[in-house]
Amino acid sequence: MKLTKKELQNIVSRIDEGIASDDDLMIYNSWCNSNQNVALDFSLTDIKSKMLNNINFQIDQKKNLLRIWTKVSAAAVLLVCISVGLHFYSNQNQPVEVVSNMIKPGGNGAILTLANGSQVALTKAKNGQVATQGQMLVNKLEDGKIVYQESSETSGSVIEPAINTLSTPRGNKFKLILPDGTLAWLNAASSITFPTVFRGKERHVSIIGEVYFEVAHNAAVPFRVTSGELNIEVLGTHFNVSAYADEPFAKTTLLEGSVKIVSGKSKAIIKPGEQAVTGRQGLRIIPTDVHQETAWLNGNFQFENNDITSVMRQLSRWYDVRVIYESNVPNVHYTGIVPQRAEIVEVLNMLTKTGNTRFKVDKKEITVK
Repeated sequence: MKLTKKELQNIVSRIDEGIASDDDLMIYNSWCNSNQNVALDFSLTDIKSKMLNNINFQIDQKKNLLRIWTKVSAAAVLLVCISVGLHFYSNQNQPVEVVSNMIKPGGNGAILTLANGSQVALTKAKNGQVATQGQMLVNKLEDGKIVYQESSETSGSVIEPAINTLSTPRGNKFKLILPDGTLAWLNAASSITFPTVFRGKERHVSIIGEVYFEVAHNAAVPFRVTSGELNIEVLGTHFNVSAYADEPFAKTTLLEGSVKIVSGKSKAIIKPGEQAVTGRQGLRIIPTDVHQETAWLNGNFQFENNDITSVMRQLSRWYDVRVIYESNVPNVHYTGIVPQRAEIVEVLNMLTKTGNTRFKVDKKEITVK
């Protein structure tokens, strides 16, 4: 891609400041791909120096990434790309074999299952009332999310709760405002089961998959999230729960407030910037990059030394594809940011930059070679 010195400097500056748009990311990533073996014909000394400092800092903080950073440090242009997380490191550019491509990026959509078992497809539903649950109205707002509101005709009367489930198919996200005002944002292949009105001493919901919560504060009635053996208790806070059945462990990441985590016989309270990891090894509390864990909210994939199976599971859910490994699973890891609106072939071409993997796309199936 042709970029002037000034254009490239402006884009890199916006990325470094954290204000880059999706178009900036796409343009810069394309530039990196097409110029990885070409020496820069102008100086980016200040920017490169700052980026190198950032890389050295991350090496000190994360020694397990030392091998990866060392591998790519020989190419100055790759250092520019890596430091802003946009380029997947490479020794060669191997094309993706496309037999037939029926794969599209995901979008906004969900299915609402009512108490009587009937279902409402929300993807194409018009704005306004989409269902009635007892004295509660289910409305779709202009921004696409649904909200539960009490009918004006029954104001003041006792409302009997009914159990609803909102689920997102593979390749879809959706926002929901729960009856207490809590925001629940579902990632692809996820679900949340909840009452149409909260009664009793707690507000309880159960989830599958990944859900981000902004809990409405109510000190008298704690908010509780369960997923299998994972139990999360909060009063009012922002946190992300990833508990997919095909992942090796569940992760609860805290952005604001504090939450209590209970898993089996283990208990812990986590603070902002921490993550509770639960799985076969029990409960662990680790520091984490909340921006990486919630990148999906901003329409991005963000990988940090993720192995190929982890990357492909995320792609499989968002692009609604089946992934097949032709032989042994390649021992490769990826660090970078990719907009979720990118076409699948473009994403896979980035992954081939490792030089160790090739892909074949056939209809809605991806083969890893």
